[in-house]
Amino acid sequence: MNRKNSIIQAPSRASLEGGICSHRGVGVRAAGVTPWAMVMQVDKFWRRTSDGGAVAAFRLGPKEVREEYVACELFDVPYFRRAFRGVLQAFGDLFCSKGYVHELPRRARGEANYRAQWT
Repeated sequence: MNRKNSIIQAPSRASLEGGICSHRGVGVRAAGVTPWAMVMQVDKFWRRTSDGGAVAAFRLGPKEVREEYVACELFDVPYFRRAFRGVLQAFGDLFCSKGYVHELPRRARGEANYRAQWT
């Protein structure tokens, strides 16, 4: 197996701006949009892109949030949880100069918990 193919690669910022986020326009950071604007829309985005499950976001500080995803069997797959963390990281990088996303311990099957921080 080729080692290069076994590494999970996060989507690039350019691919997100040209794809999923293109309807919102490019240069969202330059327009003054903060990560909180994205966090406030996370439930709406989840309902539009997923069949079942739910997500909730909890403000932990001025630049820190915890997101909890529940009732999604895909989160039982470690590869999917890590890849999803990369997607969250890439979305966050659209709105801030530097962001960090950490996977938190799971309490039940079908769930994933993440903590995001940004500067």
